[in-house]
Amino acid sequence: MSELLGDPPNALTNPPGPATARDVSGERRVITVLFCDVVGSTSLASRFDPEEWAEVMNEAFRFMIAPVEEYGGTVARLMGDAVLAFFGAPLAHEDDPQRAVLAGLGIINGIQSFIAQFRDDYGWDFNVRVGINTGPVVVGEIGGGQTGEYTAMGDAINVAARMEQTAAPGTVQIAEDTWRHVAPLFDVRDLGRIEVKGKDQPVQAYCVLGAKVQSGRLRGLEDVPSPLVGREREIGRLRDILAGLRDGRSRICYLVGEAGLGKSRLIDELHRSWDEQPAVAGRGASPWHGWVEFAAVSYGANRPYDLIKRQLRAYCGIRESDPPAVIHERLGALVNALPPALHERMHRLFGFLLGDTTADPGQGENFQRELRTIMEQMTRAQAARGPLVYVVDDAHWADVASLETLHNLLPLVRARPMLFLFAMRPDRDTPGRQLHEEIQVEFPEYATSIYLEPLTAADGHALVREMLQSANAPERVYELIERKAEGNPFFIEETVRALLDSGALRPTGEGFRWDSAVDADRVAELIGLPGNVQALLTARIDQLDQPVRRTLQLASVIGRTFPLPVLERIADHPAELLHEHLRRLAQADLVRPSLSGDGDEYAFRHALTRDAAYGTILIRQRRRYHRRVAEAMESLYAERLPEEAPQLAWHYIEALDWARAIRYCAMAGAAAARLYANVEAIEHYSRALEIARANPSAVDDAGLTDIFHRLGRVYEVAGQPDNALRAYQTLEQLGAERDNPTLQLEGLMPQVVLFVTPTPFMDAARGREHAERLMALGEQLGRVDAQARAQWCLMLLYMNAAPDAARAVDHGERALALARDGGYTEIEGYVLNDIGRAYDSVGRTADGTRAFADARALWQATGNEPMLADVLGMEATQQILYGDLPHAVELARQGMDVSRRIGNLWGMALNGYALGSALVETGEIGEGARTLASSMEWAEQANFVGLEASVPVVLSWLFGTLGRYDYHNESLERALAEVTAEGSMAGSRTAWELIRRHFTGDAAGAYEMVCAVEPPPIVSAGQEAIFIGMIIPEILVSQARFDEALAAADAMLRRMAALGVRAMRADLLTIRGRALAGLGRDDEAAAEWRAALIEAREQGSRRAEWPALVRLVEVEGDAARVESYRQEAAVVLRFILDHLDDDELRAAFLLLPDVGTLIGT
Repeated sequence: MSELLGDPPNALTNPPGPATARDVSGERRVITVLFCDVVGSTSLASRFDPEEWAEVMNEAFRFMIAPVEEYGGTVARLMGDAVLAFFGAPLAHEDDPQRAVLAGLGIINGIQSFIAQFRDDYGWDFNVRVGINTGPVVVGEIGGGQTGEYTAMGDAINVAARMEQTAAPGTVQIAEDTWRHVAPLFDVRDLGRIEVKGKDQPVQAYCVLGAKVQSGRLRGLEDVPSPLVGREREIGRLRDILAGLRDGRSRICYLVGEAGLGKSRLIDELHRSWDEQPAVAGRGASPWHGWVEFAAVSYGANRPYDLIKRQLRAYCGIRESDPPAVIHERLGALVNALPPALHERMHRLFGFLLGDTTADPGQGENFQRELRTIMEQMTRAQAARGPLVYVVDDAHWADVASLETLHNLLPLVRARPMLFLFAMRPDRDTPGRQLHEEIQVEFPEYATSIYLEPLTAADGHALVREMLQSANAPERVYELIERKAEGNPFFIEETVRALLDSGALRPTGEGFRWDSAVDADRVAELIGLPGNVQALLTARIDQLDQPVRRTLQLASVIGRTFPLPVLERIADHPAELLHEHLRRLAQADLVRPSLSGDGDEYAFRHALTRDAAYGTILIRQRRRYHRRVAEAMESLYAERLPEEAPQLAWHYIEALDWARAIRYCAMAGAAAARLYANVEAIEHYSRALEIARANPSAVDDAGLTDIFHRLGRVYEVAGQPDNALRAYQTLEQLGAERDNPTLQLEGLMPQVVLFVTPTPFMDAARGREHAERLMALGEQLGRVDAQARAQWCLMLLYMNAAPDAARAVDHGERALALARDGGYTEIEGYVLNDIGRAYDSVGRTADGTRAFADARALWQATGNEPMLADVLGMEATQQILYGDLPHAVELARQGMDVSRRIGNLWGMALNGYALGSALVETGEIGEGARTLASSMEWAEQANFVGLEASVPVVLSWLFGTLGRYDYHNESLERALAEVTAEGSMAGSRTAWELIRRHFTGDAAGAYEMVCAVEPPPIVSAGQEAIFIGMIIPEILVSQARFDEALAAADAMLRRMAALGVRAMRADLLTIRGRALAGLGRDDEAAAEWRAALIEAREQGSRRAEWPALVRLVEVEGDAARVESYRQEAAVVLRFILDHLDDDELRAAFLLLPDVGTLIGT
């Protein structure tokens, strides 16, 4: 009978060694530890002679060890009266906790005959107890020479021992960490929390009562159905097969896919489709209901007929520990529903299979033949009632005897409508795979295969969102789950389970809810490598030979992708042998050539496979390997270190080489910043600072300052001035803490700029105080560069926060002299960038133009593209003010190109504003308005407060002149309100209010404001000052206050002339003409309109040209000239209409009386 049910336990005289001959040097593992000891052994041993007691224990050990070995465990040590066993080391299985609990139950149940015999022989009680725990340990050879042994060390061992010590005699007690892995499979009794020496908190414990008759789902989320996403093709094919079955067409189908891709989920979905068929629903409680589902388990592959026995137990509700009477009673649920002629043989054969040793099954081949016959007769009887489905899930684990029995049934597909559905992994050299190949040959007309691939990125995204649709988790959580799972539904479920176990996700009646108190930045740490995924992957890795396995571990240190030359440097193997290892790893579908197409680069098939392999390496070994990898990369890639810097930084961080880690983090940040990958640059620089502050000796002051400054600059380029200020303040504070004035000065220098330029922090008082303090520190330390920066910042102060053009020029020229004398090119560039505006403000236009040109040349020469974009935007704005619109458009487009390429939101906002404004002037109003709207969005993202306030003013005025002041008015006003809420940007608010009152017909309110408002200085307000200076006389003219209008226009024209500013000069001349006409001075009015026309045409401003033409048409006495003006106006207006692609604005513009008259609408 041994060939059917396996051999009985054999006595062991020596502790067994590891389950494999491979090298067992130290590794990190998650294992399940089983302790079993004899209750009261000290008292019992005292009653026996030592030799006699040794014989007793030797016999008892047979019963304690056999279940451990049956379920694939390793007996690590025999300790007089106890057994220590590991499940998961040296070889892992994906269900080690389950195996350990089954072994524990097997010990308790199996030793009962020994206990009874001991009581009969000696009259004393003998019993054992089992304790089990799951957790991380270090396993390997401990000690050396004759004293060395394979063992494990870690807290998990202590907890397992405590479970055993506190277990009741004759029971299996498990800790919570084991219970989490097996809860759906076993009935337990809650024992509460148990104190464990050395642990701060008691440990939850459970007593295992036995395996559940109907077990739950070990994978996935209990009570949470997983949505079926991205499997439309596969379920469609399966349903077609089911439909064919209903029409009498048989099939033998293989569903093949890696672990976790959804084979069982598809079977569940198909089962629901089966149950919904009317023909099935009406069949009542016929045996096996026409759908028979076999499920193999990993530890059943070497247990004859395990697959069939499991199906019989599951259907009939029979436990392994049930006595023969109960077995036969419950077999009746199956037997009695079939023809009576089968009953006796079914009871005899199935009873024997399920544990009734009194039944006579016949001998060897006779038993096999009779079992196959009875299974065939059963199947024929069932198939006679209608279509029949036999499902074998996890067929790759099925035992040979069961598969051969099922193979014997396959010819029935030719006689009856039947579906055999085998689901399995594409594992090589398994009985299930062998059967698959045989079926292709024997039943080609019935055979079909469906292969599952990982979900696409879109389907993975959809599955995560559907599972967590009500969780309201941060976006990065969803992205991390998708990235980790890489399209594997099981991995997605297990990642969600890890978040549930951590408390980050909480179950609700309708799904999950994210705990808002959880730091989203710690999500990756909370997820880690989910336990069930780790078990599955480690089990696969353990199937490798040790040399191949070590190559996989070394590759995992390099990363998800690993260059072959680096692996060759650290593997210490001949190239031919290493290539053979990689071939075998690829054959096992663990690695593959990289998709980059580089033949010298490989990648792990799945990122979690890399994590599992990496997780087995001891930490001290990891550090050594990481250093070797980094040094190999430095040698191999010496010509491209910046490109490899992120990887080098990571390796040196893991190696705890802080100086080189900081160096390469900073290098990676600089490389990213050069590409304007601002998010990555910030991440690298921040990591460098984190390491530097934790390890002060790893970097000198100059290096620390450089990293802080670079981080701050990236924040500024990325439009995050608040974070930039925080970085600079941190450096200054660090200098104060270390009593280091140099660090204080370096932290102070960049701060001042933020207080004197249009940022959310612009403040005249703070800017002056910081600039003066910087000057004093610079003089104290003899730092001419700091003094030059202080003078530059004072120039900016008097240009922006506290306008005073003369003082701005004075400080700017001092800064320029200091920078040039000291050879500080970068500071010189900053000064030139800004002093041009200061020169313009005092009427030194040529000096201003030259300064901008010099700045542009300097930034081009030094490759500083953010500053190049900045000066291009400022030059473009200057050219608008001076009336050279074509040049302004050219410069602004260049600035936009640079800004877009480098992702510089500030530059995009500035150049977009200049470009949009210029295009509006040239009559390309559609593109101009869109560009202005975009610049407002970019300004908001970049915290460019000045433009956030200016753009709504320009757009509201533009829409008003087009006849649709209300167009997007609410959103524009809301945008303006957000940046002027605290009283800042008062000029913008004033301009907005003047425009609003004018275009809404609030004459009284508009005039009230005109009397109270003085246009701001052009030096600080620029185009905004001109807007206010232009709208005031416009309001006065519209109210027939012609003298006041004339005076206001003249005053503004004089201020502009003093600075050489021409922007909107044509508008002011047209308004002045209207005022003169209102006073009856028609000739003078006509002269003003002709001057306005000339001004508009010289600048190229079609927007200002047509109003002047309209006025000339009205007053010109010469009919020929009138017609000429009319035609010229029509040409201009048609150009504007052709470039006004917004239907609402176009319609409104056409309704303006002057426009409609001139173009004949």
